Amino acid sequence: MLSKWRKSRNSESPKRFVAPASFQLLQHINLSHCCYQPDQVNEISFCPQHMSVMEYQDPRFGVETVDAVYPEDRDSALVLDVRCGTGLVAEGLQKVGFKKFHGIDGSERMVNIVKSKGLYQSLTQWMGTADNSLPIKSGTYDLVTVVGGLAQQYLPWDNLPELLRVTKSGGFNGLTMRAEESDHRSKLLTLIQELVNKGLWEKVVERYVEKWQKEMLETKVSEEYVDGVVAIYRKI
Repeated sequence: MLSKWRKSRNSESPKRFVAPASFQLLQHINLSHCCYQPDQVNEISFCPQHMSVMEYQDPRFGVETVDAVYPEDRDSALVLDVRCGTGLVAEGLQKVGFKKFHGIDGSERMVNIVKSKGLYQSLTQWMGTADNSLPIKSGTYDLVTVVGGLAQQYLPWDNLPELLRVTKSGGFNGLTMRAEESDHRSKLLTLIQELVNKGLWEKVVERYVEKWQKEMLETKVSEEYVDGVVAIYRKI
């Protein structure tokens, strides 16, 4: 696994994954081991069986990067895990000293599943849209993470200001995304830079990871990997 910090690279864009391919792929997987049914677009990519065949490692990369830059005072830090899924990010952060977690996910089923793990002191169902504000007061969290959720079908790019709003001044935002070119990613990066230019946050570190996860094709998982990026920003 090759990981580079603050590395940028121009390369041919891999074939984009779209949700319907997940359903075709999962026809070839024993769904009796999966906690979701294939009519649940926003949940299917977080099925443990699905993540396994994809070699999905966003939570590990995200946690490693946060651990490398976050100050030592972690016992009292309040973390918001956006698109918390099955709780992999909270599990990882707990191992590096974080103890207080609030989770948000758009799926009621997902919220109910992860509740049984006892990782989060608070869990909220919330569908992120530009017109749907988080039911949270401004400046609440020391760390806000969006790991594996910055895709159009999960969390729209224009939700970033809302996530920044609920972060404390001096707090951190951890984001992960695939490195492929797309209209969604272009808009996301443009907004990130606009927030930098406005003096609302500053980049702490950007980590480029090769072999992020296996690429999803129409009916199978490719042997080829796509690359990814972890970025940490600090609210000013």
